[in-house]
Amino acid sequence: MAAQIKSDNTNLTLNADGSGNDIKFQSNAVEKASISDAGLLTTAAINVTGTVDNTISGTLVVKGGLSANQTSALTLFQQNSTHSTIKAFGADGSTTGILNTYVCTSDGSPDTLVTSVTADGLTFNGDTAAANALDDYEEGTWTPRWYGTTSGASEGNPSNSLGKYTKIGNVVFISLFTQNIVDNESPAIVGNVRIDGLPFNTASTDKEDTILSVYLLYVSSTSGWIAQTQQNSDDIHIFNAESDFTELAIGDLGNFSDGTITGYYFTD
Repeated sequence: MAAQIKSDNTNLTLNADGSGNDIKFQSNAVEKASISDAGLLTTAAINVTGTVDNTISGTLVVKGGLSANQTSALTLFQQNSTHSTIKAFGADGSTTGILNTYVCTSDGSPDTLVTSVTADGLTFNGDTAAANALDDYEEGTWTPRWYGTTSGASEGNPSNSLGKYTKIGNVVFISLFTQNIVDNESPAIVGNVRIDGLPFNTASTDKEDTILSVYLLYVSSTSGWIAQTQQNSDDIHIFNAESDFTELAIGDLGNFSDGTITGYYFTD
């Protein structure tokens, strides 16, 4: 039977009769898309408009060329919108969808699950535990403020003091450098010297205070200093481990004391 187009009162049928024959779509004698006898749709572009709901199912295959160094890609173009969207619908009104990414060979094997995006975040390599999902990543700066337990505080002048952070899930990596701590104070610091202004409060769970690395220049004792976060707070306290964990006081600092702190801590 020859290739044919047939229409009845319910269906429109395009038939490329014979094994291995494809249905070709052309414009001005140039092929734009085809459907193979295996059901593979190959096209330069797909433009879909309208409403998509969870009653639709199927597979979209985007295939690159067979020659070396050619790749396939799924590209979303924005039209009259501020963003492009990929949605994974849940099975019913009480569940949310899961967006999985697989890698496999041309015959569909080994079909390895690489990532999953759920309402809990991003998981890897088939892990489905909500507790293991990555739900946040952020980079930025923060302004350390040195203050006294009795009175006084620095203004956190950015030209003298700078903090940076990277947040991955519930872990925050921080660094800070302050030049001329005493000169940066207004009004004058009195009492023990502490720092606040961490970009996120520390975890509220007991016993999760974190020890940070600290380096102080031009201080009364050049060794033994450690820094420690405080529970459910944006504070850092500094102690001398070689002197019964005595807290850093304003009298320990000289006129040109600098401070550097690096480390990480946990958030809720």
